[in-house]
Amino acid sequence: MLPIELLLKIVDHLADDPKPTKHLTNLSLTSRTFTAACQSHLFKELNLEGSRMEVPFKLKFLQDVVLDGNPSILNYVQSLRISFTWPLRMPFSDSEETHMRASPWLLNDPTFKRVLESLGSLPSPPKSLALSHVGGDVAQSSILSWIRHSFFPSSITKLELTNCDDAPMHIFLLLPHLKELVLNCTSTDFDIRKEQHRKELDSVVEEGTLGDFYTSHRIIRQLLRSIRDRHVRPLVDLSRLRILKVCPHEERGPEYWQRLINLSRETLEEIHLTYQPTNRWGDPCSVDWYFYTPLGTLINLSKTRNLRVLAFAISTWFKKGRPHLDVVGDITTVLASLTPPSMNLLTTLHLAITIYDSDPFPITHKQNWDGLCSEIIRLSCGRSNADAEARLEVEVDVTVWMLNCKVTKDWGPYDHIEQSLSPLREMDGLDYRITFPSEMVP
Repeated sequence: MLPIELLLKIVDHLADDPKPTKHLTNLSLTSRTFTAACQSHLFKELNLEGSRMEVPFKLKFLQDVVLDGNPSILNYVQSLRISFTWPLRMPFSDSEETHMRASPWLLNDPTFKRVLESLGSLPSPPKSLALSHVGGDVAQSSILSWIRHSFFPSSITKLELTNCDDAPMHIFLLLPHLKELVLNCTSTDFDIRKEQHRKELDSVVEEGTLGDFYTSHRIIRQLLRSIRDRHVRPLVDLSRLRILKVCPHEERGPEYWQRLINLSRETLEEIHLTYQPTNRWGDPCSVDWYFYTPLGTLINLSKTRNLRVLAFAISTWFKKGRPHLDVVGDITTVLASLTPPSMNLLTTLHLAITIYDSDPFPITHKQNWDGLCSEIIRLSCGRSNADAEARLEVEVDVTVWMLNCKVTKDWGPYDHIEQSLSPLREMDGLDYRITFPSEMVP
């Protein structure tokens, strides 16, 4: 009989697979020993996204297998993912283009209502809620009423809104325990300056995490505006923000990121930045045209006081005749803004850098690798006044994409990078790792 710790590690390893369902299902059938651990992963998320034909099949499974068969499975559910659209083929058209139609029909489905009632009666109801396509044709009043009369206000700590045309800002007021907010391509017509909207803002969302803002600058504007206006109680107490994950892609959004950092300078512990050249509409662009604002002009970390983790995921395009983007130098500029005491508290620095180049790799060689090395050494040395046993973990992942689509065995660019950063291996108090792909990426 294997130790229970080893059994759990086996299950967790299978759960990390990109498509774990088949492996976990087969393993759960081999022995009852694995059943509970596998089910905790298999039923961790209740996903009701899909087409108008797919979702009813999922509901039927819930009715037959879970509610009428084994209702204890619901104890494993930690998050709900719900979409209010389904693909619709346009009539009298030969086109294969699929269009989306929005509808809150799911809210009135008896099986869905029964599932929510069962989840709400659990000792530990789900704490994560993901909604997509809220707004537009979907009546906001129906969504808000549904949330208000469910178990969500007493349990939900994480809210994710995706592709919402007109997200109801009042949703934040209905979730008083909210700690994490993820906005992805979400907008709102709500204006906190309007008197009729001010009267409805009579609650405050508790402290927590704001994360993964992507092309959702209008909502961020309203969150910040609610803090500036002395006559309105804030939707979110940004001064107590701990983790910030931002994707400052669009031209209009970056102006808000520095304000978020300044407001939370005393409590902010983690910053994750994902940045790449985009067009003016926030979409990742081709090599023919790009819009890039240097991060060094957008982000300054000098006012942070408790920063522990700093992560960058950044990439650059190269096009003959276009200016070279020194993204490594850009990262170096942001790191240079770190001053004591924040630099003394930093424990993790992760850099994921993608460079689009062509033989003989002029862009890769012109990146400021030496400057990056010097800046990391400065941060490491700055920790001398901190805990002597604490170490700075630095992980660098670099990928060079071949724009000329010719696979080469020339590892010159990677050799140059490794040589430039080699002094980091000799630093005391520094755990340094650098990784490259196993082969050149065409």
